[in-house]
Amino acid sequence: MYHLEVDPLHRFRDWPQPDVPACAPGVYSLWFDGRLLYIGVAGTRLGPPPRIGEWRSGLRGRLAAIVASHRPNAFLQLLSDQIVLPLLTAAQVRHIARGDVTLLALARRFARENITYRAVVTRDGVEARRLARRARQGLPVAGPPLLNPR
Repeated sequence: MYHLEVDPLHRFRDWPQPDVPACAPGVYSLWFDGRLLYIGVAGTRLGPPPRIGEWRSGLRGRLAAIVASHRPNAFLQLLSDQIVLPLLTAAQVRHIARGDVTLLALARRFARENITYRAVVTRDGVEARRLARRARQGLPVAGPPLLNPR
């Protein structure tokens, strides 16, 4: 759990990071302005290493989905509702209402520009789930995440 709080932070604006493995189970912490927002888990169903040409999602895929996917995910939904929505200007709300932009697109842009992360590779999905469950209860200094505490 220690690494989710003290390892160097990476910025999504610098994505992709070469040190995030393409196909590995693990846990990640997402931060905004020094505040722990979210604890996520990835690759919980990963078994033996994939065969050549077989793609399986892990840490890299899960983190990439925050800034690159066109589909909503749990973090982006929570970020939209609890962080981005209260920051919107009246003009931005009008643009959303007209269909010029979506709240999801604004949340993705906000994540790319403002959210930082730490990622920890685990042995397997079981260890990843266990670590994420403990981390959601609270990191030693930061406490529980704002958006998904347990």
